[in-house]
Amino acid sequence: MATPASTPRTPFKFDISNLLPEGHEKALKQAFYNVAATVFVVFVSAACVAVYYVLEPFLRPLLWAVLFGSVLHPFKHGMTVVLKRWLQSLQVSGTPLTVGALTSPFFVVDHISEQMWNFTMQYALLFITIVGCVSVSFLIYSCVPDFMTLFFYNMLSRLLNGASMLLEFCHGAALFVWTVVVGYIIILSVWWTPNTRPYLIYLSPIVWTILICHLVSIAGSLRLTILLTLVALMVIGFLADIKGRYSDSATAAITVEQSNEEESHALTPMQAIRSGLAWLRGTEESCS
Repeated sequence: MATPASTPRTPFKFDISNLLPEGHEKALKQAFYNVAATVFVVFVSAACVAVYYVLEPFLRPLLWAVLFGSVLHPFKHGMTVVLKRWLQSLQVSGTPLTVGALTSPFFVVDHISEQMWNFTMQYALLFITIVGCVSVSFLIYSCVPDFMTLFFYNMLSRLLNGASMLLEFCHGAALFVWTVVVGYIIILSVWWTPNTRPYLIYLSPIVWTILICHLVSIAGSLRLTILLTLVALMVIGFLADIKGRYSDSATAAITVEQSNEEESHALTPMQAIRSGLAWLRGTEESCS
């Protein structure tokens, strides 16, 4: 006869997943996470509100101080300077205060228009360039025939295909790329002289292009960001180099012109005639 102690008993395990239909465990976990996030946000918001009420007597003067120091004080200082200059100009010109106050709107309009004109003339080239680019783009979009559009599209496709082939080559030829870069650095550090400088300058864009293509090809998801950044840096460096060469050439031209004026005082035909007449009269006349 079997005793109660000898009968096998199945242990009772309470699992909340047994109470749920099959496939709802993930939804329950997401619900718990949402509740926890909501409770956390509520607690943080309550803490921020409590801190605000605690620091309210101190925050209001601080906000007024920041507002006054960053906005009101510079405005007041600027108005004081303008009014002081206006009163000084009235005192210097001897204009009565009433007449100056009545004519001040006209002077304000004149000053604003003059500043706008100066601003326009300062950036006139930029404005003309923008308007010209927009006009040319509109004309190209509206008036260019279809075969020209297809031609440019085919050229762009070939250019992109060539860039893709270059990226694939640089990705598969890592040893070649780094050999070229290291060799260029060694040549730059050993063989650089004023005579070889032009050759190294012409060689550097090729080396940097190969290195950039290799870095972009191994960058993964960041390849577009790295490519745009490096291309922007190359364009900025190219423009800075052109500007530096233009400034150097202009400075050299001015220096040569000044030295020529100081060393050799070449006479124009009118100056030569005046000099001859002065010599005939027996008088000394400057030919400058």
